[in-house]
This record gives sequence, structure tokens and C-alpha cells, in this order.
Amino acid sequence: MKKQNRSNVIFLSLSLAVVTLLSLGCGGDKGGDTVTTPTIDFVMSYDDAMATAKAKNQPVIIDFYTDWCRWCKVLDTVTYIDPLVVELSKSVVFAKVNAEVDSVAVKTNSIRGYPSILLFDSDGKEIDRIVGYLPGPEFVETINNYLNGIGTLDYYKAISDSAPTPEVNYYLAQKYDERGMYEEAEGFYHKVVKENKNNDGDYTSGSMLSLAGISLSLKKYDEAVERYKVTKAKFNDSAMVNEVDIMIGYTYGKKGDTAAAIKAFEYFLKAHPNSPDTGYAVSQIEKLKNPPTPDKGK
Repeated sequence: MKKQNRSNVIFLSLSLAVVTLLSLGCGGDKGGDTVTTPTIDFVMSYDDAMATAKAKNQPVIIDFYTDWCRWCKVLDTVTYIDPLVVELSKSVVFAKVNAEVDSVAVKTNSIRGYPSILLFDSDGKEIDRIVGYLPGPEFVETINNYLNGIGTLDYYKAISDSAPTPEVNYYLAQKYDERGMYEEAEGFYHKVVKENKNNDGDYTSGSMLSLAGISLSLKKYDEAVERYKVTKAKFNDSAMVNEVDIMIGYTYGKKGDTAAAIKAFEYFLKAHPNSPDTGYAVSQIEKLKNPPTPDKGK
């Protein structure tokens, strides 16, 4: 299973999406006939999705999205047109829920980030979830694993009870983290840090980064910054330093410390001039230095 963490659900280059789209669309119309690409018929509301799953006696996938979520759009343009995913939709109900419209469903299901793709059985019980983007083949593999009881919260709980390892505890922490069960998540992340001194599998560095992300989610901004800094000091030669540095700027911005945020983003640009996140850092500096003027007419 793919490692993730709270601060960085998934970062993938958009070039991958572009290449995939080109590979899907460059065949040309050699015979002059119109080729119809199979598509998924999404149910467009939470309640209708549950009712449809019940009526068909099928599991249901519900994609919680927002209009501003970049990876939600990549799911639409890459994953959901993948033939493997379209084939899956013949036996699983697919639905989409705009998280900014149906806030009740968002709260009921403890949605913490976007995209969040939840898999339910036909009776409406959550089997598990995917938080972030996955390409078509990996998406189908993950869903099928979940349907077979592999890689779910219950799966990792059972293994942790009988044969705990840093890897198992890390993934179990992620499962709790994704559901906003932060106390449980922190407990298992701390176990990983304590027991995995050599950072085998990067589970310790990932746990420390996720602990900082939990502090950020709980709006404990000073604690989050400190946790990011401790993580950077311990793993200064790792690839995660890029993420840590930009998250420090982001956290200061969420705290409302404009000067510290600008300084952190400017440091990021100097330290990581070739990072794919430089555009984001530049845009944040511009917004922080030139905040929008309040509309006096409102």
C-alpha cells in the first residue's frame, strides 16, 4: 500500500496526467468512424447514492470533491475515464458529492481533505476510504482490496493486535488520521517513532510529518511549526525537507503571522528553486503582501 501522510496526502506531477491524457487521446480517427468512449454514470447526491446502492445490492463509491480541488479534476480527467475504472462501475455504484454543498454528509463522514473517496457496502456501512489521487489501475486495485477486506482499518487493527510492526502501526495511524480520529492516530504515530529508530521504510519520518499535520488540523499552529522544525532537523538530508519548508510557510499563514509566513516562503524559494511548488510559494507571497481589499459595499 502507498505511504501517505497528513501534510501531504499526495503530490504527483501534473505532467503524469498530461502524458496519460495524450496517450489516451492520440490514436486518431483512422477509419472515419466516431468512437464512443465509455463513461461512468455518476449518481449526483449522497442520499441518492445510498438509495441506489441499496436497490442494486451493490457497494457504492462516493467521491467528495470541491470545485477548487486540483486533484479532484485530475480524477475526472484521468482516473474516471480509465477503462479499468469504467469496468468497475458496472458492479459498483459511483457517486459524486460537492462538499461545499452537502455539508451534512461531509460532517457525518468526517471528511478532512479532498478528494476523499469513500467506499460503502450496500447497507451504507463504510468499508474504507481513499484520500487523495490515485491513477486508474491503482484505484481499482485499492477498491478491490478493500472489498476483499485487505488494507482496511479493520485489517490493520487485527494485525496490530496480533503482530504489530512499525509498518502496520504507521498504516493504522493513517487510517485513524484520515477519519479525524487524531488521538488514536497520534498514539500509533508515536509508537512508530519510538520503535523504528532507524527509520526503516521512512515510517518514522512519515509519522513525524503526520504528527505536525495533525497539530495543523487542530489549529495548534505553534506546535505544528515546532513539529515541522524537529522533523527537518532529524531528517535534513531527506526529500521531505521540501515539503516541511513549504508547510512551515503555510502554517504561519494559517496562524495569521504574515511576516513569518512571507519569510518562510521566501526561504523556501531560495532553498528549493527547482521545486514544483515554487509557483505556489510565489503566489502566497503575493497574496500575503497584497491582501484583497474588503468590499466596502458589503
